[in-house]
Amino acid sequence: MSPVLNLIQSTEIEGRNGLLESFLQQLQQSIYQQVFTSIQVIVPNHAYVNYLKNIVAKRFAVYANIDFVVLPGPVLQNLFSDNNPNTQFIDFNLARFVIYDYLCKHTIDSSDALELNQYIYTNGKLDINKIFALST
Repeated sequence: MSPVLNLIQSTEIEGRNGLLESFLQQLQQSIYQQVFTSIQVIVPNHAYVNYLKNIVAKRFAVYANIDFVVLPGPVLQNLFSDNNPNTQFIDFNLARFVIYDYLCKHTIDSSDALELNQYIYTNGKLDINKIFALST
């Protein structure tokens, strides 16, 4: 039997039409149709692996023949960009330094930024260590 790729996507995580319920329904169909076939599920990180293993075990009382595969970010990014060529990805390392530079050079005078300013200023002096910690 040839491999089958099922893409499950939703704007909701939980709920009747959410990603989790769609995944569990698809998994249930696969389990009952192909009892001895191994199923691979691609997830974005190891936290999802543990979360989904627990959910699957609770729902089906058994967890077997399911392999959760964590793909590195660049692999997922390449797969996504191949199907969405106009997408531009943010470089989080660059964003970190843009935020740091902005907070060092600008004062944010807004009532919404009161807590931020209280954090990054110590005795009226800008604390660059706090800004760095905040930007990372």
